[in-house]
Amino acid sequence: MTTTHVGNFYNNSSIEIHEIEGRKYALHGWNGEFYLDCWEVADKYGHDRIDSGVIEIAPIYDFEDEQMPIIGYQVR
Repeated sequence: MTTTHVGNFYNNSSIEIHEIEGRKYALHGWNGEFYLDCWEVADKYGHDRIDSGVIEIAPIYDFEDEQMPIIGYQVR
C-alpha cells in the first residue's frame, strides 16, 4: 500500500492530506484508533471535495519495529 503525506488542509493546518493508493484524503476526527471523519479531495490543499460521504481511515502500524511507525493507511 502506497501512502504519502502531501500537505495540509488550506484553512486548518491540523488536518493532514494523505495520498493513499493514488487518491487524496483529508484525515480528520482521530478517536485514538482511526480517523472517523475523512473525505476525498482533489488536491494537496483540500480544495474541491470529491465525495459526499464520510470515510473512515485506519493507520497500519509496523508492529515488528519497537517504535511502531505508521506504514500505511486502510480506507474503510
